[in-house]
Amino acid sequence: MVRGLNGSWMRGSKMVVELVNFF
Repeated sequence: MVRGLNGSWMRGSKMVVELVNFF
């Protein structure tokens, strides 16, 4: 459960970081 949530969180933060770097 926690591991799955952690994976989605990492994926989400990675997307946010990429968006921030784009701008």
